[in-house]
Amino acid sequence: PLADAIGGFRILLRRRNRGQFLLLAAMFAYYIGFAGLDAMFPIYGVNVLGLTPGRAAFILTAFAGAFLVAAFFAGLLGTRFGMLPTMLVGLGAIPVLFVIAAQVRNVTVLMAVFVVGGLAWALVNVQAMPLIADLGGRNRIGFYIGMYYLFTMVGQLLGSPVIGGVMDVFGDGAMFYGAAAAYGLGFVLLRRGRRLLPASPEELARREAELGR
Repeated sequence: PLADAIGGFRILLRRRNRGQFLLLAAMFAYYIGFAGLDAMFPIYGVNVLGLTPGRAAFILTAFAGAFLVAAFFAGLLGTRFGMLPTMLVGLGAIPVLFVIAAQVRNVTVLMAVFVVGGLAWALVNVQAMPLIADLGGRNRIGFYIGMYYLFTMVGQLLGSPVIGGVMDVFGDGAMFYGAAAAYGLGFVLLRRGRRLLPASPEELARREAELGR
């Protein structure tokens, strides 16, 4: 019911549940960068790199292709080293790669940067939903997965206007910097949220029981 969802969301905003909220806020932030870059890169490619719209869109396949290739291995790394540490590595790398990409005018080099970016994105995105699902334990998986989709889809909806607005104000070349800022904010929020998560299974069970009231 809607009333239960609203009540659960209010509980999520309470101070003692701030860690879970910050993890979701991190995903909201970096999806703005992801969706904004995906939508605006063809414009950047035409205006800055002098490419045709089709060629500019094709360059993005390097990012997507690298993500698909790396997804399985990213899952293994998340299992081996932990989902949050693995995500932080990816989120730390992507803003650096975008700043580098902003300086590149050679298409081949730019595609190589996107390949590495796709590998880093796999470290982030493959872990995200399992991480959020685990926050609720067995009784609140649906609630947390719903929150995951809410935060990430709103982030995707805002990506184009936010990054497009950055380009309107600062020029097309600011696209990469705007996306890097969104991912960087995601890194900060995720790192902060990690520190505020429940420290023990007993604490998680207590919060889970509270959400179920």
